[in-house]
Amino acid sequence: MKKVLLLVALAFGVSSSYAQLSTRENDASVEKLGARPVKGDMALTFAIGTGKDSATASLYKGNLLGAGDLLTFKKYLEDDLAFRLGVRLYKKSSAIKGVSADSTAFSNLNQQGQVEQFEYNYKMNKREYIIVPGIEKHFNAGNIFDVYTGADLYLGFKKEVSNNDDIKLNRAGDSQKTKLTTKNTIAGLGWIVGFNVFVAQLPISVGLEYGLNAKWDIGGKTKHEVETKTSAGSSSAEFFTYEGDKNANRQYSKLGKRSFGMDTNQNVRLAVNIYFGK
Repeated sequence: MKKVLLLVALAFGVSSSYAQLSTRENDASVEKLGARPVKGDMALTFAIGTGKDSATASLYKGNLLGAGDLLTFKKYLEDDLAFRLGVRLYKKSSAIKGVSADSTAFSNLNQQGQVEQFEYNYKMNKREYIIVPGIEKHFNAGNIFDVYTGADLYLGFKKEVSNNDDIKLNRAGDSQKTKLTTKNTIAGLGWIVGFNVFVAQLPISVGLEYGLNAKWDIGGKTKHEVETKTSAGSSSAEFFTYEGDKNANRQYSKLGKRSFGMDTNQNVRLAVNIYFGK
């Protein structure tokens, strides 16, 4: 009997609830179709580049979280004006220092079969700094589609230095010291045109940008400094080489190296922006 009364009560309750829901009027609302950024908003930018390293004026291709990719950001100075920035900071160094073992068991023998004692010192330092500031001017004030144009300035600095010291301890300090220094500077200008499509109410946009690039590549030559010391005396030499020389054994007392390239659509990028506010 109790079960029957419980079922009857549940039935009346469901019926009453259904009656209330069926007569309810929904509130009028207008849903936004996009989440367009405004002054003060910022964005993380990720891009898939289609340019090739061998292109005439390839600069910043994109950022897919790969090693060596630029860290890219954006900040809206006004509703229709944004500052963008790409940064890469790279450094690598290593050092080796050792003294040979005084034993024939370690095969430290010269051509005369004598034990060759030596001290070896090696140091290497590589660094690369890239900064890409830019500006965007946006035109379409719509909440779905966004068209813009802008410009990027590309500044890249590379330097590599290695020191190789080989000292013969049992030859009255005979030694050879070699220092290699390579410097390279890359400067570029990029004019871009692009568009974004805002995804629903998410703070995300997907777009495409392309344009004109100009690139100056200055340096890339390697300076060799060699000092040799023997019982007969000492000598020094200084000369230059460069990577890619068809005559690999050629040495230059003076050497200048630079290149310039300009072309359209060297860096076509599919871009994804993730926006956030203060």
